[in-house]
Amino acid sequence: MEINQKKKIIIISVSFILFLLIVISILLIRHQKGGSIFEKKQAETVFVPEFLSEEEKTSLGIPAKYDIQVLNRDENGKLKVYRVIREGEDPVNPNIIDTIN
Repeated sequence: MEINQKKKIIIISVSFILFLLIVISILLIRHQKGGSIFEKKQAETVFVPEFLSEEEKTSLGIPAKYDIQVLNRDENGKLKVYRVIREGEDPVNPNIIDTIN
């Protein structure tokens, strides 16, 4: 019966060590991804691009077939800056656009 008791102790010890290794590796991976180990991450806001409506395109003389992304509007909601989205291009986030030198 002494052999069975030793096997149980070994199995429990190995299981506990494996559990500790898994927990430590998860904490290290989370820390390496740029966050505090115990800090909850806030939900990131998702950027949703704004496009010109068909009426706005018509009033500006832009053909309806183009996708036009709005980058900036004035206080009155009037279009200030826009970008033509060509085939294969993605909309851009106007909050992270660098200035052109």
